[in-house]
Amino acid sequence: MYCNNQINHIIKQGDTFYLLARHYHTTADRLIALNPHKNPYNLQIGDTLIICPGPTYPVHPTPPPTTCPNTPTPPIGQIPHPPTHPVPPIGIIPRPPITMPTPPTCPNTPTPPIGEIPYPPIYPVPPIGEIRPPHPPVHPPVHPIPPIGEVRPPRPPVHPIPPIGQIPHPPEYDGAVWQMRKAWLEHVYWTRMVLISISDRLKDKAATVDRLMKNPADMARVFEGRFGKEAARIIEGLFKEHLQIGGELITALSEGRSANANRLNAEWYQNADRIAQYFARLDGALYPLEETRRHMYRHLDITKRQVTNRLLGHHGNEIEAFDQGQDEAMMMADYFSRF
Repeated sequence: MYCNNQINHIIKQGDTFYLLARHYHTTADRLIALNPHKNPYNLQIGDTLIICPGPTYPVHPTPPPTTCPNTPTPPIGQIPHPPTHPVPPIGIIPRPPITMPTPPTCPNTPTPPIGEIPYPPIYPVPPIGEIRPPHPPVHPPVHPIPPIGEVRPPRPPVHPIPPIGQIPHPPEYDGAVWQMRKAWLEHVYWTRMVLISISDRLKDKAATVDRLMKNPADMARVFEGRFGKEAARIIEGLFKEHLQIGGELITALSEGRSANANRLNAEWYQNADRIAQYFARLDGALYPLEETRRHMYRHLDITKRQVTNRLLGHHGNEIEAFDQGQDEAMMMADYFSRF
C-alpha cells in the first residue's frame, strides 16, 4: 500500500485504532491493513504503528537533527567520545569535577586558551566585600507561608468528594463519550456475569439477567439527546433483542442443544444486521452500514469465543477473549458516541 507521507507512531497510554484514525484523518480499517501483525484489541505501549494520514491531515515540519553536522563516524571498536571522568593514577584521590554550564559542542569547535572560561557563569561572582543578593525563586510557592501567628486558611480540594455510591470523575467526562463508555463496559461485564451464572448453574442467574437487561436503556438514553425519544426507543428494543438471543444461545450451548444453538446463532447475526441498518438510516455519514456491521459482528465473534472457552474449561483463552471484548467495547463506545 503506497503512502507518500508515512508516519511511525509510538503507541501511548489510551491509544486505540479508532482514536488514532480520527487524529490522523484516516480510518481504523486502513490502520489495521497497514499493521497486520498488531492486535487491535491489545495494543502494547511503546510499539510502533505505521500510519498513512489522510489528505486533510496537516503536514508538520521535520524536527531538526539532534547530532552535529559533519560529525565523523569513529572506526569499528573505537569509543566515539572519551570518558567523562578519566581514571586517575594509582594512589591519587580523584577530586570531584567542577561542573561548568557549557552547552554541548560539535567537532572542530576551537578550544579557548588555558584559564579562560568560554562561557560566563550563570551567577557572576561579586567583588570582594560585596554581599551577593539572594536569587529570586524560579517559581513562587503555590501556597505562601503566612506570617507568624496567622492561621493558614484551609485549601479547597481539587475535586470535591462525591456522595457515597457516586463514581467520581472529572467534569469533562459528563458528556456522551463518558456515558457511552460506561454503558458498553457494563454491557460486556454483565454479559460475562450471565455466562458464569448459566455455565456454573448459580443461584444468582435471574438477578444477574435482570441487571444485564437494564443496559439497553442506559445506551438508549445517550442517543436520545441526539436523535430523539422515538429513535432511543427503537435502539433500546434492538439491543434488548441482542441480549435476549445471546442469553438463549448461551443456555442452548451449555445444555448441548446444537440444533437450537445453530438457529439462535443465525438470529443473533440477523439482529446485528438490523442494528447496523437502523443506524445507517439514522445518519449514514456517522454510521456507515458496513462499518457498523463489522463492529457488531466482531463483538459477537469475541463473545462467542468467551462462551466456547468457558464451556470447554479453557479459562486462560476465556480471559484473553474477555480482554479483547473490553477493548472492542471501548472502540464501539467511541464509534457510537462520535456525534
